[in-house]
Amino acid sequence: MLPHTPGSSCVAPKPMMPWRSKIYELRIQAGLTQRQLAKMISTTASMICRLEDADYEGHSLAMLNRIAEALPRRVEIRLVPIRKPQLQAAHA
Repeated sequence: MLPHTPGSSCVAPKPMMPWRSKIYELRIQAGLTQRQLAKMISTTASMICRLEDADYEGHSLAMLNRIAEALPRRVEIRLVPIRKPQLQAAHA
C-alpha cells in the first residue's frame, strides 16, 4: 500500500489497479499535491482523489490525457490477446 499524501483527505489507491496507482506515483514523483495537479488541469482535488481511488470507475480518456500531459507523460492503451492456460500432460 502506498503512503498517505500529506495534505490530502484521500488514501492512496489500492494496488490491485496498477494504472490508478501510477497516477498517484507520478504525482508524488513530480512533488505535487492533489490540489496542485488539479489546478494544473482545471479540475478539483476531489476529482484527482477519485481518479486515484481503486473503486472509482468514472475515468475518461480525456481526463487521463490531461493528467498525462501535466506530468509530462502520454497515455497508451493496448488491446492484447488473452492467453489461455495450456493443459499440462498428465504424468503416469
